[in-house]
Amino acid sequence: MNWLRLEQAFRIAALIIAVAALVDPELIRTRADGALVSVVARDATADSVLLKDVRARLSAEFTIIAEPSDAARATVVVGAGAPLGFERAGGPVFRVVADLGADDARIRDMDVEPEIGPGGSANVRITWIEPERTSAPVRIALRSGGVLVASQDGGAVLPEGDALEVAMRSARPSAGVVTRTATLAVVPPDTGLIRLTVELERGNRVVAAAGTYTRVTARAIPVLVYDARPSWMSRFVRRALESSPTLDLASRVNTSRAASSDAGTARSLPRTSLAGDPAALDRYAVIVVGGADALGTGDVAALDRFMRRRGGSVVMVLDSVVSGPANRLTGVVDWRVDRRRDTTSLALTADRAAPALRATALAAPRALPPGGTPLGPARASSATLWDSPVGRGRLIVTGALDAWQFREVDGPDWADVWIDIVTGAAASARRVGELQVEPQYIHVGGDVEVHYAMEQEDAADAPAWAVLSTGDSIALTSGQRPGSRFGRFRAPASVGAYSIGVQRNAGAGRLTVVDRRRVAEGSGGPAVQMLAAATGGGEVSAGQLRDLPGRIRDAHGDAGRPRPVYPMRSPWWIVPFTLLLAVEWWLRRNRGAR
Repeated sequence: MNWLRLEQAFRIAALIIAVAALVDPELIRTRADGALVSVVARDATADSVLLKDVRARLSAEFTIIAEPSDAARATVVVGAGAPLGFERAGGPVFRVVADLGADDARIRDMDVEPEIGPGGSANVRITWIEPERTSAPVRIALRSGGVLVASQDGGAVLPEGDALEVAMRSARPSAGVVTRTATLAVVPPDTGLIRLTVELERGNRVVAAAGTYTRVTARAIPVLVYDARPSWMSRFVRRALESSPTLDLASRVNTSRAASSDAGTARSLPRTSLAGDPAALDRYAVIVVGGADALGTGDVAALDRFMRRRGGSVVMVLDSVVSGPANRLTGVVDWRVDRRRDTTSLALTADRAAPALRATALAAPRALPPGGTPLGPARASSATLWDSPVGRGRLIVTGALDAWQFREVDGPDWADVWIDIVTGAAASARRVGELQVEPQYIHVGGDVEVHYAMEQEDAADAPAWAVLSTGDSIALTSGQRPGSRFGRFRAPASVGAYSIGVQRNAGAGRLTVVDRRRVAEGSGGPAVQMLAAATGGGEVSAGQLRDLPGRIRDAHGDAGRPRPVYPMRSPWWIVPFTLLLAVEWWLRRNRGAR
């Protein structure tokens, strides 16, 4: 070995470092200086390898912190499930998951109504991804309290254009992966807060699982069916609604100008018109209107008040094109009727397994009113089923004019569609003077918001305090609208059900506090995925980690601009300089030189 040349090489290298320290070179590098990125995992032990890879990939450009923080420019959740403290996540949320194996699956969403009426059934919609080619289809098992309540083999490929599918496209799924969906009907075995768990099984192995909560109430939803004139369409809709135990149905059919046929609580309403005592409608959450073309000016004013002041929902069931006073409610002045030879299927969702209506005469507005949106997969230009906000309430219009003629062909779907429409409308009804609690289900110590609204003329009397059933007071500050109040507080430290009331008992709300671990488990992957789509983040597989820094930079345009870097201003350059000189000195002494 030529020791002299090796000695010279070490001396030259040390000299280069010394010259670089004097020159102080400037390098241009894309770096997000000072940008905090939170990298967290629910199970750091199980996901340790993936967690290490993510941190190594991001640490070159970002400052990594190991817990959720609202100060973070982005939050990266590694693995399945939502970690503790996830509610404090800051910035866009990205979920990093392992690549799917040949027989794996991953649940993307588990959707169920937050509240179910007594004796009613709930449709649980599960969406998952799996490899396009697998050894066997999955079996879906839905359990309540550990008891199997529904099951199904396989699922349908999610149709193109579904809103959930659009949200999932940001996940950039790997090639050969398909998105599937299934809807299962379940009758809850008990009232109160219940937990529903879904498991995807392949063979004897559970490949994916998720859970959520829903509440089963013992109180039926009050609904009024009001026919301004006899209508076949409304008559059969009323019969469909009568079959649901979740609805407390009352009805009125005006048979002439001076007579009506009443059932239930409708007997106490003013005769043949709603205008005599508009406040009497406040007992209902939903009013289903038939024969809308016969509505009088007083009826329209009462329904408008019901939506704007009560916050109720009106479902207008058309059997002909409306005109006159009714158009004041719809906000539509020009209708289009499409009459077809063959029936057209009208669904509320893009799920092919969901119930749908059939009709050959379809009425739709030529232009939707401001705020109007189609229901289901329909385009705005052909919205036969649509809804529109009216004050605090909601108006739903169905333009399937002759759908009642195909009720026998539709079978159970006929009743299911109308029950879904009405129960959905009831869920969005907001009674003035009712305290709204968001969220209704929270873990111990989580942040809870309360909202209270009164009429504008009662703004001066709006309460300033709400009281929790523990005796704690919650200060209410002025909201955005006159008479509205807003407050925020920490959930109690004990698991249980709590009530929240305002002074003078003007309103009441409910809060259910559950164990933090169970909430994290229940929200799981679907919650992280939906939050990722909502915040502009997305899902990244282990094989796509190289794209993650760029996607975080794209979410913040100023986080990845080129910045000058001065490597010789770091004190660490002295370490290799000293080491090189020491080795060069040792080599000289070893060959006897001074």
